[in-house]
Amino acid sequence: MGFRDFGSCESEVRQYVAARVWASVEGPRALFDRARVHMLRERILLPGMTVLVRLVGEVRRAENERLHALLSGGCRPRCAPRWWGCWRCRTASAARSWSGCRRRRPRPRAG
Repeated sequence: MGFRDFGSCESEVRQYVAARVWASVEGPRALFDRARVHMLRERILLPGMTVLVRLVGEVRRAENERLHALLSGGCRPRCAPRWWGCWRCRTASAARSWSGCRRRRPRPRAG
């Protein structure tokens, strides 16, 4: 049993990375490592490092934009700035900390 060529399996790898983006909050480095392990497990020839880095970056960016469009599309105009603020917290923070969103959240009312 030999290895399959990356060119013929690129869409499979893209689908795997896209599923990981939706299912987790992993950063680009973890996604790269998971894609590499997936390719080895599925016996797909590994491309050059920059090819895989670009693929992970493109898929991650596209899926994050889809998520943003999904969240902002169903939001009323007056609440959109709050969603956008949380989105910026999610994409800007390397550690994926939502602490900025917690600071913006209104305090519970007493009584």
